[in-house]
Amino acid sequence: MESAVVLAAIDLGPSTERVLYHAVGFARLLDAKLKILNVAADRSKAAHDRLLQCCLRLGPYQEDFDQDQIVIRTGRVSDAIARQARADGAVMIVTGSRSHGVVTRFLLGSTSEAVLRNATTPVLLVPPTGMDIVSVADRIVLRCGPVVAAVDLADDSRDQLRMASRIAQLGRQPLMLMTGPVVVTVPEAILSSVSNFAKPSAWMLAAPLCGSILDTPVPDSVPKFKRFSPANVTV
Repeated sequence: MESAVVLAAIDLGPSTERVLYHAVGFARLLDAKLKILNVAADRSKAAHDRLLQCCLRLGPYQEDFDQDQIVIRTGRVSDAIARQARADGAVMIVTGSRSHGVVTRFLLGSTSEAVLRNATTPVLLVPPTGMDIVSVADRIVLRCGPVVAAVDLADDSRDQLRMASRIAQLGRQPLMLMTGPVVVTVPEAILSSVSNFAKPSAWMLAAPLCGSILDTPVPDSVPKFKRFSPANVTV
């Protein structure tokens, strides 16, 4: 059976170092291979070499990056990330969040917003500043705080819920659920809906609530939810 893959999508910008750091940490936590994706017009060998050198320079020294991990694709960034994740069977996409626009884009960045909309793989958005939610050393430690699973229960969210549950268990943290207007009771209906996907031991009552139902589509609701949520990780 092929190993699981964590896909780190980097743009060689200011967030690259933090994205690589978290991607290495989660790949090791999840016992997965790490692949590095950059979306660019130049796919020459020289471009691959530059990308590898960037990873070696900016990534944590515990990871010995090599050419087999490096992938360059062309096209619209969010589409290329989603295609590569599907091709690799990635269990997680790790990428940076930047502020380029207004409303949702003000908090996430236009590319990050598009990745959330297009990807069928759980996505970890790493902010440009703030605390690291993993510690990469001889032993990988997850210190994420509460975990939010932002799902539309009308869709097939099993992989996303499993990933959120696993992260919560690894970090020994509460698992919270944010969803759209498809359930009417909180938290009983939510817990019942996900009981087949997330192990009950991963669920704890998180103040002020264990689940939240919002009246807008889930991707649009993530920034609003994070304003009042204590969670540091949204899957």
